[in-house]
This record gives sequence, C-alpha cells and structure tokens, in this order.
Amino acid sequence: KTAPPPPPAATVLSPATVSLPAGRAAFVPQKVFCPLHMRPIDWLSFLAPPGRDPDALFDAAAAALRDLHFFPPAADAAAYDALLRHHDDFCGTLSGGQLIKFELARQLFAPLALGTPCPALLFLDESFAPLDPPAKRNLQHLIRLRCPRTIVLVIHHADAQSADDDRPSACVEAAGFFSDVAHFRRPPPPDGADRDAPRQGVLELTRVGTCEQRRA
Repeated sequence: KTAPPPPPAATVLSPATVSLPAGRAAFVPQKVFCPLHMRPIDWLSFLAPPGRDPDALFDAAAAALRDLHFFPPAADAAAYDALLRHHDDFCGTLSGGQLIKFELARQLFAPLALGTPCPALLFLDESFAPLDPPAKRNLQHLIRLRCPRTIVLVIHHADAQSADDDRPSACVEAAGFFSDVAHFRRPPPPDGADRDAPRQGVLELTRVGTCEQRRA
C-alpha cells in the first residue's frame, strides 16, 4: 500500500530527531575533521573491522580513492605510497573536493570494500558543493551502486531570490539520485523589524520536489 503524499507545506514545531542502532548511520559534515601528524592509511582504516591484514586495509583504501578519482588518472604507485608515510598535515594539502572524497572513502567506501554493510542512513551536509559536475555525478553513481537501499539525506543551501523571498530559485535535478526535495525556512521578520537580526520562530517546511517532478 502506498502512503499518501505529504502536504505541500508544513510547520516544524520542534527539532527533528532520528534514533538508530549504533553504526547504522554515517554523517559527513561541512567541516571535515582530519587529525594531524598521522599516516593517511591509519585514518582511512580507522572504521575498519578489527584484526584486518594491513595489506587488505591498504588495498581497500586505495580502491576507494581510485573509484572516487581522488588522485589524477595518471597517478603512479608513488601517489598511493604517500598514504603509508607520516604527514604533519596531510589533509591541509587537499582541496575541498579531495577532502570530501577522502572522508567518504574513510566512512563509506573503504569499509564497504572490507565487508562492512551499508549504513541505513547517510547524511551529507553540503558534500556536493566543492565537487565539479563530473565528480558529483560519479559520487552519486557510486553511492547508488554500492548502497542502493541506504536513505541519503543531503543538505543544500539554495540561493534566495531576494531578501524577502527565500524560496529556492532553482529546483534540483533528480539525475537518478534525488527522489524528492524539501525546503526549510524561517518566516520573514514582521514589518518594521530589523531584517539583519537572526530570525526567530518555528521553521516552515515546504515540499518543492525535483525538477522532473515540477515539470510533470
């Protein structure tokens, strides 16, 4: 039986919470934490099942980075050998897109290569923003290919049309990845109020759908 669609608009009266057993959710934040003075392979394999052979850990990490196009296509073995060396600040040398790929390899794709099951929920906070279009399409393809049953929640800050109208100015293309889009906003301040002050009050939630849904 198909559940009825949600209403076109709703009000969020309290902060939403999601409760899951430990290990069943993965969260990639906007600001990725990456330790200093470490070997990249140690951080990449931090979530791996215990007792794994070091060669298996390296192969899983290298395969994950390769699938994500972390290194240039012409990268040789020396690039991957850098994962085994100590660095003062390895992540500080990475671009924003490389850092997201590194974190997704650590949290999702390297553990998958070692037999860890997909998370039930995957939260991506602006994770697509630093990626160029080919890298974004590749990441979306890999997530759907490797974890087709995982629910993926993506936070994306759409551009506003004006200071008084913060509805999203452009819809999101489904591209075989997104199934729906919701827009959160706080009500605009009343007339005469300071428009630069932080907005108060409950959030308004509107289901806007994907571009394909809006064109249908």
